[in-house]
Amino acid sequence: MNLYQKEKARIRIGYHYFIMAACMYFFFMQVQSETSLQISAMNAGLGVGDSVILAPDSPVSFSHSAFWIGIVLEMFYLNHRLFWIRERGRLAFLLRKYDTLPVSRRDLYIAKAKVMLKAYAIYLIAFLIIYYEIILSNYLSNALWLEPIPGILLCFVLGFLIILALLGMDWLQDRRTGS
Repeated sequence: MNLYQKEKARIRIGYHYFIMAACMYFFFMQVQSETSLQISAMNAGLGVGDSVILAPDSPVSFSHSAFWIGIVLEMFYLNHRLFWIRERGRLAFLLRKYDTLPVSRRDLYIAKAKVMLKAYAIYLIAFLIIYYEIILSNYLSNALWLEPIPGILLCFVLGFLIILALLGMDWLQDRRTGS
């Protein structure tokens, strides 16, 4: 069992999936309501019935509050589980416990970053599936496929920067408490 698998097994993953499921539900509700409002506005503006499916003028936004709240909650939770431990009623920086082991800091950070990046990739893929399923089920062949891609890429980059910021804060904490 390598270091990545040990770190993955050490954290309790149940809350991670609970946070993801709750945020996916709220994201679904936000995207579905925006899509429904957009369809209703287009149909009312043109005076056509609800049975006609028109092409949207602008894409439905991918960057909803449930997506961002979910990323922040999930990454902070994983960061806390990976880098902190409760010891004698106090929080202690976990990497101090590895000082006596023959493991380099680089390997520890890579293993912990892999856990966070894999969770982020699963999170992003799940939200993309929900987003495009809603778009396709509401607009059928009139769905805008390419227009939301810049917003999705921006969400990907900003989520990656959140992970880098958390790892940077942990690195600073490691340097501050180091011997």
